[in-house]
Amino acid sequence: MLNNSPFNSFLILGIILFCVLGVSPILLVIALLRKTKSTLAQKLNFFIDIHCTWAFSIYIPFALIGWIQILMLMLHAVSWLHTFYVFLAVAIIFVALLPQVKNQYKK
Repeated sequence: MLNNSPFNSFLILGIILFCVLGVSPILLVIALLRKTKSTLAQKLNFFIDIHCTWAFSIYIPFALIGWIQILMLMLHAVSWLHTFYVFLAVAIIFVALLPQVKNQYKK
């Protein structure tokens, strides 16, 4: 399956996936509930009038979509699971963009 990828095994891919799309969303949920302040996260926030945790609730689904796209290119295959996760990411983005949610995280 990895013939067309720069990797020899799934180990490095798994570590990247675990960190970016496994640990980060868990930390984000905690930060969203506590409205944690972080100077580093605020520097990466493109939305000045909204809390940085809300911005990351948009960034992580885009990271998931990017991950799925790269995975499909490397594997030269599309699975129903890829489609499911892309739709899940789009649903998360739509929920984050709801006015009620967005207003809750305004500064």
